[in-house]
Parts: sequence; C-alpha cells; structure tokens
Amino acid sequence: MKKALCATTALVAAGLAAGQASADGGIKLGLSGYYRGSAGILIGGDQVATTNGGQGDFQRTSGGFRQEVRINFKGETTLDNGITVSVLVGLNPNGAANTSGRLNRAYADFSGKYGDVRFGQGSPTDAISQTCVYDPGNVTANFGVNSANQDFTNAGLSNNGTKGVATFETADATCVNLTGKGTSVDYFSPSFGGFTFGVSYTPEGSVTNSSGSQGFGAGTDFKNKKAENVLGVGADYNHDFGGGWTLLVGGGGQWAFTGHTSAGASLTKDKPSTYLVGFQVGIPGGWTVGASGQYFVNYGNNPNFAATDAGSAGADGWAAAIGASYTIDAVSIGLEGIYGRYQVFQNGFTGSGACPSGNCAGHDAIWGVSLNGAYALGPGINLEAQVAYSKYSPDVGTATTSNPMSYDAVEIDGGFAINF
Repeated sequence: MKKALCATTALVAAGLAAGQASADGGIKLGLSGYYRGSAGILIGGDQVATTNGGQGDFQRTSGGFRQEVRINFKGETTLDNGITVSVLVGLNPNGAANTSGRLNRAYADFSGKYGDVRFGQGSPTDAISQTCVYDPGNVTANFGVNSANQDFTNAGLSNNGTKGVATFETADATCVNLTGKGTSVDYFSPSFGGFTFGVSYTPEGSVTNSSGSQGFGAGTDFKNKKAENVLGVGADYNHDFGGGWTLLVGGGGQWAFTGHTSAGASLTKDKPSTYLVGFQVGIPGGWTVGASGQYFVNYGNNPNFAATDAGSAGADGWAAAIGASYTIDAVSIGLEGIYGRYQVFQNGFTGSGACPSGNCAGHDAIWGVSLNGAYALGPGINLEAQVAYSKYSPDVGTATTSNPMSYDAVEIDGGFAINF
C-alpha cells in the first residue's frame, strides 16, 4: 500500500562520519517511469451564459486527448556501516509550461534500521503524503474523481482560467498539501508492528531552490509565499490479518507558521493549515472499501487554491470521499464519489457581480462520481475507462466571467497506462 521509509538525521550524521563507509564508483542509476494516454468527451456542460463566457463548456471543446510522461532515474547503494543511500530524479518532459517545472521530483534518502531521512523536492517528500489514505474506488492510473491524473471535467473553470474556489481536481480531493513541490527535509519511522509515522519541514511552499550550475537560485528565499515554515506530521497503521483481510488507517496535518502575500506583507492571521484522515479495508474475494476526508483552514491562503471567491480572510472548506473496488483476474472495477464544500465571501465580497441575495457569506459546492475499470493486458500494461459525473455549484447571485453559474456534465473517458 505504502512503504514505510527509514533513518534519522543523527544516524546519518554519525554513521557517515564514523563508519568509514565507502561506495566505490558511486551510485548507478536505473531507469523507470510510465507513459499514459487518454481521450475524453463531455456530454452536457450546462451553465448560464456569462459576459464573454460563452455557453456550455465556457468556450472549451467538448472533448480532447491527454498524455502524461514520467521518467525516473533511481539508484541506491548500501555502505559499509549499513546505511543505504539512494537518490531519485523524476522528470515530466511534457508536464509543465516552463522547463524548471518539468523536474517533478528529486531527492536523496539515507536509511537504516532507525528510520529514513529524506532531503529534496516533490510530493513524495511530504510526510503528510506518505500517510494519506486515498479512497479505493479508483482502479485506474489515469482517471477517478479524487485528484485525477487525466482530468477532462471543466467544473470550476471558465473560458479564461480557474474561477471560484478552484478547479475540480484541487477542490474535490482529500490529499492536498500546503507545500507543493517545495524542497523539504523529512523523517519516516520504521514500522512498529504496522504503525509508522513521519515528520516534514518545508521552509517555503512550492520553492524548489535549484541553484549551482543551473545558474539561478542565488541568495535566500523571498518572503512572498502564502505557506512558509510548514510543519507536516502524519501517522498510519497498515496490517495484513490473513485470509484476505487488510487494514490501512491514517491521518495527519500541516501547519504554516508564517506566510506572506505576493508583495511581501506578512500574514499576521489566517495562516493556512490542513487536516486529513482516511481508511481502506481489504475484504476476501477481491474487494476493497474505504473513505477519506480533509479539512482546510484558511484555504484562500493555501497555494493550491485559486480562491477568487474566498473573500478577504478566514474561509474554510472540506472534502470527503468514499469508494469501493473489485478485482477478479485481470479485470478491476471501481466506484467512487466525492463532495467538497467551501466558505465564500468571508469578511466581504471581493469578486465581480453582486453578493448572493445581498448576503456576503455563502458556500461553494463541488462533487463528482466515477465508475471506472481497468484490464491488464500484461505486466505493467493496462487498458482503462471511466464514466463520471461532476457538478460545480458556486454561491453567486449574478453570473460573470469571474463568477460563472452552476455547471455539470457527464464525462466518458478511455485510455491506457504503460509502466516501464
């Protein structure tokens, strides 16, 4: 389900200094990764007309093709003192509009019997992500409604970008962190009878701090990130009871102790934090069921949200997911649903249009349901499909390009996933 990683900072420092460890020739890197491709079409996409916003899907096409490519370079060596040193560099060649964003993850691990210390960037470096329990209702690599990898729904979007609370993928997800791919230092405990925990510290959310020969990143960090000095803590319990019964339950939180606006002004209040919990149960006969949830405090200052309707301060939100899946031989089928609700217009309306019914406080809602399936053609090669429904209900009285009205659509997708 997830791997409990191992080491402590003290172990690494003392072991490397006193153990006279050697790794002749350095670490040899191996190659792995995946290629995912998919096609999706939308049926419906109904919403009220907005100024320059168009009808239907906000001047967006009713279908499209998507692809995702990952190339991982990974290697490890065990030193004479028993410490295992490993490194991973993951690239998304087509995964970002700018070249610096195509470095998806890059970190080094120093692991031993007392745990694992990791230093680097990417979502795997967050202790909260290591203990996050996704709902089991998605059996595909491409699709699903809990932070889908290949997302075709236009819920939460307009003709010129993200509007309202956020896109469907961000607002309807239960494993969203505050730090993005910010460079962090993390500790992961070994397993204590199935119980593991992790702790992470990130100075600046979403800051990778690449420097040296790459020619940028000189000096220290700007004070212009919403989430700074972020502490993450997570724990879970993972156990196989035998006879096909398994249990994974976990939770955690993240807290930004400081933060700044883009202009450098301090966030004296309304600093973001988040809390999550979830479980999965494996049942004899190929069944898995579970649920997960997350609560967002001051989500308007969470860098993952494009919260144009959050208001001036103090808006919170939450999302909850539930799902079940069944696998028999090469066929897997999953059913999942998710619902999110977010406070808007807190302490004053800041968007375009009018306050709903003259009341500057309300809630946006976003939800979806997915029936998905996968067929294993061979080791690491799957065909995948999904039928999904998504709905976005912003609490706004007058439709504009900044605040589109209610949107919903049926989504039909097909694709494949190849691991190498």
